[in-house]
Amino acid sequence: MEKIATKLESAFDIETLVHGFDSAGGLLEAKNHHDLPNLWQEGFYAMDREELEARLKKATLHFGMVEDTLRSLFGHKARL
Repeated sequence: MEKIATKLESAFDIETLVHGFDSAGGLLEAKNHHDLPNLWQEGFYAMDREELEARLKKATLHFGMVEDTLRSLFGHKARL
């Protein structure tokens, strides 16, 4: 997304913002069969936060649960 944002900025003389959202801990514990617990386990796809942050040039990362990170970004009136 950063590469695309940089190209758009050059092509259209605009400024872009890139925001990423992640719990950083991987998948959450399955709550029911819709979460396919037979295929996915808690913690799958956990990220290396330090490695990712070191590679980013312009993106802002928000770590935590979506309902918390969106409210902190947009205020308490954010509809979820």
